[in-house]
Amino acid sequence: MWARHLTAFLVFAALVVLVVVFVDSHQSPLTATPAPANKQQQAAENRQDAENVAAQQAPHTAPLTGSGTAAAVHDAVAGYMRSQTGQGFIKGPYQRTHCHAIAGSRFSCRVSAGGLNYPFLAVAGTSRITYCQVVTPPYPLRPIPVSRRCR
Repeated sequence: MWARHLTAFLVFAALVVLVVVFVDSHQSPLTATPAPANKQQQAAENRQDAENVAAQQAPHTAPLTGSGTAAAVHDAVAGYMRSQTGQGFIKGPYQRTHCHAIAGSRFSCRVSAGGLNYPFLAVAGTSRITYCQVVTPPYPLRPIPVSRRCR
C-alpha cells in the first residue's frame, strides 16, 4: 500500500520539476537598461547628457513687440514651442502657453505639448526678450543652471 503512495508522490514530484524547467526555459528575461560597461563609459554618457541639457537650456531671443511685455513674452515662448513641435524636436501637439511675471521684467512660463509641461524663464529688456527652457537633467546629473541671461 505504501509503495503505491510513494510511486504517486515520485510521479507528482517529477511532473513538478518538469513544469518548472519548462517554464524557466521558455520565459523571456526582463528587459532592463544595460549597465554601463565601466566608469569611463558612464562618465562619457554623463558628459553627453550635460551637453544635451545645456543645449536645450540655451538662451533664445525675440524682439519686444508693441503688444505689451507680457504678451510679447507669451508669443515668443509659444512661437518657439510651436516650431519645436512642428519640426518634431519635441513631441506634440502644441497645446498652450501660460506666462506670468515673477519680478519686474522677469517671467515664468509653462508650455503644454504632447501631454507634458515644459517650464521656461524669460527676461524682457528694452527691445528684446531672452528666454530659456528649464530642463531637469537625467539622473544622476546635478542640475545645470539656466543662463543668467534668462534669470
